[in-house]
Amino acid sequence: MASEMLLQRACRGLALQARGIHVSAAASSAARTKKFQIYRWNPDKPNEKPTMQEYAVDLNKCGPMVLDALIKIKNEVDPTLTFRRSCREGICGSCSMNIGGVNTLACITKIDDNLSKPAKVYPLPHMYVVKDLVPDMNNFYEQYRSIQPWLQRKDESRKGSQQYLQSVEDRQKLDGLYECILCACCSTSCPSYWWNGNKYLGPAVLMQAYRWIIDSRDEVTAERLDRLKDPFSVYRCHTIMNCTRTCPKGLNPGKAIAEIKKLLAGISTKGTPGMDTTALQRHAHRKAETLILLCAVGRHAFDKGTGNACLKKTKDGLSGYSKCYCNDLARTRTFPKKCSKQ
Repeated sequence: MASEMLLQRACRGLALQARGIHVSAAASSAARTKKFQIYRWNPDKPNEKPTMQEYAVDLNKCGPMVLDALIKIKNEVDPTLTFRRSCREGICGSCSMNIGGVNTLACITKIDDNLSKPAKVYPLPHMYVVKDLVPDMNNFYEQYRSIQPWLQRKDESRKGSQQYLQSVEDRQKLDGLYECILCACCSTSCPSYWWNGNKYLGPAVLMQAYRWIIDSRDEVTAERLDRLKDPFSVYRCHTIMNCTRTCPKGLNPGKAIAEIKKLLAGISTKGTPGMDTTALQRHAHRKAETLILLCAVGRHAFDKGTGNACLKKTKDGLSGYSKCYCNDLARTRTFPKKCSKQ
């Protein structure tokens, strides 16, 4: 009798669980409609003022990110909606925009599950708008070009042929700087950049300027600092720190700007490189290795370690060699026209 009662209870419990599963499945299949209010402006109709257009998206049929919703709207509802996007994983910086009052990347910003609150999407603030959510980045990129963001040496006669050495400690100084993806979220959140965008370089560009200033391999530090000594390029920063709060990569442009100010004031110095950066690394002259260089014509192989050359006509090429290092140098080296097996 007791066993029958236990069996009945177990069956009743299973029935309740099954009913709960069906109820939850029915609830999940119900539409979860989220409203998106998106900034719209068409340059082909200059007399019409910008408007906020509302779209409804079923979150059950959409990805979790704001960019997923924008793509769904463009593909299924309104093909005229215009925005930039590329990588969809927070690397390229193309989809930077203002979402819910915060400058961020649409591809890594989750849609708010609160269905009663519409999501508001604007282009980056205080920039000319090309169309809808597409800002004009020309001034921003021109400012980035002005800092000359590349490695510069006083003697560049051997540029591109070999690597300049850098110690581990010097390399670590670049962490938190080189990760910038130039999305302009920080610069367009800065009131100082809003007021003086034509002269003040802004947080993003200044952080990249600092990245090259402190690079131990760069030899034009004084020239880089001289270009920043005017009253506007750096000193329009008033440490509001919106840049650090809004950076989608978690970087700290405000700190980089403070370090530039310290260098300009002479409070700090760049310091001596941890390694002799003029001692170029010579990968091609390691005697400990046998370097096999491949020739595209006639499948010749030249053994730099022993000086022997051989012609390999077999399909697998250099089969039989225990150490074979394929190298792009084969494209630039001269090989014997005829080889004899030794």
